[in-house]
Amino acid sequence: MRKILSVVVFLMCFTFQAQELSPLNFKNEGYTQKKFNKTEKKIYIQHFFVNYQVMMSASEIARGGREIGGGYRGDAKASLSLGIKGVELEDYQKMTNEFYKDFVKDLTDKGFTILSAEEVQKNPEFVKQTLVEGGVPSSSEIPGYLSTSPEGYSYLTGGNGAFNLAGMPQSKKLGGVIVARVYITVPFLENGESQGSRALTKTFGGVAKVVLKPNLRLSPLETVPVAGDFKKPKTSGTAVTFAYKKNLKYQALYEGKLKKPTLIKGVFEGKKYKAVTAASQDLWGTDAGAFKVFNVQDRELERMQAVPCDKEKYVNGVSKAVKEYLDASTAGFLSYIQ
Repeated sequence: MRKILSVVVFLMCFTFQAQELSPLNFKNEGYTQKKFNKTEKKIYIQHFFVNYQVMMSASEIARGGREIGGGYRGDAKASLSLGIKGVELEDYQKMTNEFYKDFVKDLTDKGFTILSAEEVQKNPEFVKQTLVEGGVPSSSEIPGYLSTSPEGYSYLTGGNGAFNLAGMPQSKKLGGVIVARVYITVPFLENGESQGSRALTKTFGGVAKVVLKPNLRLSPLETVPVAGDFKKPKTSGTAVTFAYKKNLKYQALYEGKLKKPTLIKGVFEGKKYKAVTAASQDLWGTDAGAFKVFNVQDRELERMQAVPCDKEKYVNGVSKAVKEYLDASTAGFLSYIQ
């Protein structure tokens, strides 16, 4: 027999800390960046995607069975799903639009011409690729994330190696046009159980426990397990690259690298969310002739909660963090252009 308990909780009363960002931990990387001076001042923004985490689901199973010293224990499973409350689809889209607008302006102000996907598709090397219009938020292939691209922006799909970070092959096919790629990842949750608590739970056994806590941040890399296929997790990262290749002599790569997460504080309440289930036990059993019958039940707790936030603080904090990072990346690239 299996017991399933469902709890839906909406938290409405909360307080916030003062909003601030942790210092930007940033580094310029790449090679032969001075060769960018050999290019025409044309840039093709091949990708511009911002992934926002809007929910997170996690589960833990404590397997039962016969216990040392006698008795029997059932299975226990705890599942916790948290979703952000207070930010709407249009808010995410507006932020992405502004990030793109500022990124393009910084480049055009320095004399660069931005090639559109429509123009690139006219090249014989790209004519078979599919043109996709941006500006429509959609579920990401990363579980729990919303994927956005800017309004008024299009991109091509169907090319080989589309999501490697370099972009060198595309630059060469375009005769040496600089290829830029922008990927931004904004999670708001993380595992909140301490190592000591986790070790204690495993030592005694019989308890399934999931702990999550808000931690809004701009992240270098997130690894997200996929239900039913934990051996092949999905990844989402933050990177800005500019790639150039005309031939072996004339090529360059620049990457604006986020070395550590930029923390965005004061948006969510500083608390932990938990789902805990203890397994049922039968220490003695019931005699049935030559056998003993143990009566245990598998237990499962499913908890769903809405995590509220102040929309204005969320938008302002995320916008500040992303723009700070994009400005640093663009400035780093432009420092190699005379």
